[in-house]
Amino acid sequence: MGTDIHMAAEVRKNGKWQLVTECVFPHYDFSFSKEKGWERSISDRKTFCPYNNRNYDLFAMLADVRNGTGFAGCVTGDHINPISEPKGYPKDMCDELRSDLGEHDDDWWDSEEYDKRPHLSDEHSGSYLTLKELLAYDWTQGHHSKGFLSQKEYATSIYRGGYPKSWSGGVYGKGIVHVSEEDMKKIIEGTYPVKPNEEYYVFCTFPSETYAEKAGEFYDLTIPALKTLIPEGGTEEDVRVVFDFDS
Repeated sequence: MGTDIHMAAEVRKNGKWQLVTECVFPHYDFSFSKEKGWERSISDRKTFCPYNNRNYDLFAMLADVRNGTGFAGCVTGDHINPISEPKGYPKDMCDELRSDLGEHDDDWWDSEEYDKRPHLSDEHSGSYLTLKELLAYDWTQGHHSKGFLSQKEYATSIYRGGYPKSWSGGVYGKGIVHVSEEDMKKIIEGTYPVKPNEEYYVFCTFPSETYAEKAGEFYDLTIPALKTLIPEGGTEEDVRVVFDFDS
């Protein structure tokens, strides 16, 4: 089962936290082609949602969620040093977010109002981080990820000294065969006996990346957008993200 994040931003003005409704964060579009499958790209539009991508490395950084684990507890990387364990929701958060944590009838979830408001899921690991905490974090730390790669992905990345574009924390099913890296290299080189109805996967460790590289768009785009929200006369402590997860 996958895990997703729900996040909103708040700014403190005149001593009171207010929901950010300005569209200052990156928005993403999806496209599909037979050659490349589904692709995610940055749109010209903006959104009020700071971040909503599924990035387990980032989840581990923000709140120690899915830290190095994938499908059925499979180890998918080094342990990440989190900024903080989940703190719970801030007691002084704005009324709009507080109301989203309450009960709603079934019609509300399908209403236009639902799409117009950022909402937390009230599922698990609710927490918050100020911009000051995000900026003080050591994003230069190194990290190795691990995962299952298909024969094609391994051949175009690790085998050539590169970094894979996609991998899985676990892959099982009819015709799926797990092999060692040594055997996968033999498959690619044509010296290993393969069967036409089988797909070959290898579990391996990827080259090291920094936490900043692992965080990707959150580090490159979301944090800079949060900086623009610092109120006049305020500091990095007057901007924060509030978030939780569902699994």
